[in-house]
Amino acid sequence: MCRVRWNVKKFWIGELDLHRVDLADITGIRPGTIGDIINGLNNSISLEDLGKLCYATQRDIDELLTVEWESEKLEGDARTEFIMSNVMRVREERSREAAKRREREEEQRRLEEERRIQEGIDKYLLEHGIILDDNKKRTE
Repeated sequence: MCRVRWNVKKFWIGELDLHRVDLADITGIRPGTIGDIINGLNNSISLEDLGKLCYATQRDIDELLTVEWESEKLEGDARTEFIMSNVMRVREERSREAAKRREREEEQRRLEEERRIQEGIDKYLLEHGIILDDNKKRTE
């Protein structure tokens, strides 16, 4: 697993001595949002706002954000194998869910067909004056 964190203190506060209000005025992003970013409280931002921050600080995204790996980052064939095993797992889960959904739909169709057949039987019996008691025995 990995976490993405803002690298703002180094560039915005340290190197550039930008205040939250300065950066908000430059980018058009709300000062509260800038404050949340600086304090590590904002975990989502639009690509448009991220682009504004890159432009305002003249930094690339990889300079504004830091990726912290909780485990070793895979490379080469190991990375490809990791990705493909995740893809296969997700595809299998999707396939199982689709099969369950098809089974439920088929059961609903079967029950609906049984209901229609029973309605047809009941209608036939009623039209021909055949009355069934509670135990479904034929009486006339």
